[in-house]
Amino acid sequence: MVILMIIGGSSSQKLAANIAHEMGDVLCPLESRKFPDGERYVRIKGEVEEGVVVVQSTGYPQDENLMELFLILKTIRDMGISNIRTVIPYFGYGRQEKSFNYGEAVSAKVVCQLIEFAGASSIYSVNLHEQSICDLFKIPAYNLSAMSAIANYVENNV
Repeated sequence: MVILMIIGGSSSQKLAANIAHEMGDVLCPLESRKFPDGERYVRIKGEVEEGVVVVQSTGYPQDENLMELFLILKTIRDMGISNIRTVIPYFGYGRQEKSFNYGEAVSAKVVCQLIEFAGASSIYSVNLHEQSICDLFKIPAYNLSAMSAIANYVENNV
């Protein structure tokens, strides 16, 4: 069995710890804080090897969580790791996956390109706003559905 190294961004520390525990994998410590001027500082505090999974939701505050994700991915890539699976439970800026009016930014496409540039090798997200967001990536991207798990929970517990 391959042991994966799970790295959780500040928006998904608990989820990353739960994933590592459930899978019997290793949770790699991450130091993330803000400088006095509001800029983000990120440091991977463990020895990183191939088989890295980054978990970072990019919900509110989207800009801060996305910037932290970019910094985490680029840092891991700069450490020589080429296979960086990225779990994004909530995909911020996913509502604008195409241009509806002339001159609109296609924010989902920009975010996809930035995630790729930062170093992600594959993407896993949950219930994307539109399935077509997966097509905006040039790397493998997967839209996982939580609907059956939610339906089962509601059926059995509510």
